[in-house]
Amino acid sequence: MRPTSEPSRPRAGSAADPRQLGRREQGAQTRETLLDAAAIEFERRGVAGTRIEDVAQRASVTRGALYFHFKTVENMARVILENQDDIWPDIISDVRSRDLRGLAAVRELSARVVNRTQDDLRMRAGMLIAGEMGEQNTLRAFFQRWQDALIPLLQQAIADREISDDVDIRVTAAVVVQAAWGVLLVAREFGTAGGVGEQFDSMWVHLLQGLQAGQRSDSA
Repeated sequence: MRPTSEPSRPRAGSAADPRQLGRREQGAQTRETLLDAAAIEFERRGVAGTRIEDVAQRASVTRGALYFHFKTVENMARVILENQDDIWPDIISDVRSRDLRGLAAVRELSARVVNRTQDDLRMRAGMLIAGEMGEQNTLRAFFQRWQDALIPLLQQAIADREISDDVDIRVTAAVVVQAAWGVLLVAREFGTAGGVGEQFDSMWVHLLQGLQAGQRSDSA
């Protein structure tokens, strides 16, 4: 009779090794801490004015730990910039979960983008990075994604007779994005970003009047 084989043990470095899992989690946490620290420094000094030492000191990690994850300041800036699109699934899902449609959904989605960009550290840094590094294609893609998310909502607004059916929804989506983004830029420029929600609401009231004017004329 053959002896019963011993239970197999997880090899060091395998997915079942809790020590390895712990190191991975710690490494992932360190990476996120470094990106947050870099975002703060980029807001304060810009990419060109930020040194590796600045980020390491703010993150309270050694330069060796930083170099394990990122080789240069520009590497960190690129990662932050590339992650700007991460907001869309959450925002679109949240708006859908509220059962909003038409112009109410257009407003809610755009307000969420503005507020997220204002409140999220990496979003703010990403927009500054894009401007400093001349990444116009990144900004253009961000705005296009926003406009594309508005188009089906504007189609609902036409179906619900909130706006006239002869409205060019692509042009309208672009106008909404430009107006909402302008609110954010002006608030930052004049140091009134804390009240960006109220400023957005004021902008939307006036924009809504223009959107609905054609429908009111048709109904008269």
